[in-house]
Amino acid sequence: MAAEIFKTLVSFPLFIGMGREELENIVAKTKLSFHTMREGEVIVDTTTRSGMLVMLTDGTAVATTYSDDKAYWVEEEINGPTLVQPEYVFGLAQRFSQLWKAKTVCHLITLDKQEILKLSDNSLIFRLNLLNLLSTQVQKRQALFWRAAPNSEEEALRRFFLVHSIRPAGRKVFHIKLVRLEKELNIERRRISMVLRQWEEQGLVTWTRGCLDIKAMEKVINSLTPSTLSKKRSLTPSPLSKGEGRNMLQGTK
Repeated sequence: MAAEIFKTLVSFPLFIGMGREELENIVAKTKLSFHTMREGEVIVDTTTRSGMLVMLTDGTAVATTYSDDKAYWVEEEINGPTLVQPEYVFGLAQRFSQLWKAKTVCHLITLDKQEILKLSDNSLIFRLNLLNLLSTQVQKRQALFWRAAPNSEEEALRRFFLVHSIRPAGRKVFHIKLVRLEKELNIERRRISMVLRQWEEQGLVTWTRGCLDIKAMEKVINSLTPSTLSKKRSLTPSPLSKGEGRNMLQGTK
């Protein structure tokens, strides 16, 4: 049993680099809570108080993230081992911002904030791993806002899906209407529809009214559709000739 717990803990980044003796000491002196969630049961939701570390050790969960106005949301299938919103252990937020449900039988280990603080005091490796984990998340998120502007509709859609995903891989189901996508991306619905139809023909997505099922996010990110190289469908406007510019200005008078 102890060997299984050690193997489970080192599968998480917070315990990487620890020797057996240190792991034995942690298991002996730390209050680890073990839980089993059946299919359909809620792991955490937006009413669950944060301030604890939730480790999904095995099984498949569906994580749902909602827009601020609840007008659209995305569901992601995530397999263990993984941490459930570790950035919510500390900070101003009092509750988790996502809904996590068990799709299959899931096993969890939870640690409350006091135990985490105790671990951080007693283990330099744990403290460094925790700081590295949180710092890496902040750096990755910050880098997203400084990427070059997309040059095509495909790139804009990929960027939208990437920014609104927990992981850049796996199955995602975006519950969003075309009119909202048009508003979010400032791209005509016709052009968005064209790209989605191309992806559907390639077997990358299944598109129905208000629902976009992405079978494997990594394939969409790495895909290259014919319109990517088309100037007519580029987000960058083509330069106007002097005559065209003059005629357009005269028409506005």
